Amino acid sequence: MVDIAQDQPTEEEFKSRARAFLDANAQLRGEDRGFVWGEGPDDAALFEEIDREAERRELEAAKAWRRLKYDNGFGWISGPPELGGAGLPRSYERIFNNLESRYDVPSTGFFGIGLGMIAPTIATHADPEVAAELLPQMYRGDIVACQLFSEPGAGSDLASLQMRAERDGDEWIINGQKVWTSGAHYSDIGEVIARTDP
Repeated sequence: MVDIAQDQPTEEEFKSRARAFLDANAQLRGEDRGFVWGEGPDDAALFEEIDREAERRELEAAKAWRRLKYDNGFGWISGPPELGGAGLPRSYERIFNNLESRYDVPSTGFFGIGLGMIAPTIATHADPEVAAELLPQMYRGDIVACQLFSEPGAGSDLASLQMRAERDGDEWIINGQKVWTSGAHYSDIGEVIARTDP
């Protein structure tokens, strides 16, 4: 991974490096005219039918883009260096995201739950060895994560969860079931919420 934080660049220096990376690896989008009444397809779908092969191709493109960003120091800009991040302030992450939004790059939706919710949980609550193993892989796009929350009869009402987890030596035995897990079919790992009290 390239160390973009080695000399703590100013915001302008960082923006220049980020723009150079994006210019070299992605196409700048044309002018977006936004929504125009009377233009576009006549059919509208409430629920989009998923073409699994197209989804697989989009996922592979998204993983490749995350790897490229990570390997060039833009994959976890505000993350701690000891866990694979660049160690820069969060404002630099916003700068990069604003610039990146102007380019035609693969969708980041595959990583939203994993990087937005699960990675922070791992960083805060996991054993240091687990965090050191999983977080670099997640931010590089090598691992995709999903949340295992919803249950039959409870939906996403976390107060009504029935799944149980019981400690058995160094392992947890999980009993129960989850449903409606968005992204489970392409995820490598999942964060499960279960009751541990007797």
